[in-house]
Amino acid sequence: MCDKTGLTFVDIAGFGDSGSNLIELINMFVNKHIFNISKSVGFVTTITVNELNNNRGGSIRELINILNIMAPSDL
Repeated sequence: MCDKTGLTFVDIAGFGDSGSNLIELINMFVNKHIFNISKSVGFVTTITVNELNNNRGGSIRELINILNIMAPSDL
């Protein structure tokens, strides 16, 4: 937590990188809880050139769709 701004920075679990469906499910519930208790949410991520070029950025669009589903509409 940043004392000057009152912001809290959290590194949430990734998507599709745990190697286990059970861990993925648990991660999604934890992430969803973080979104539900937050007043606002901002995301920072890296995007490689390959991710943009492969399937016309399909993996990036998929990630954005997942985040859109998980985050409440008022965020």
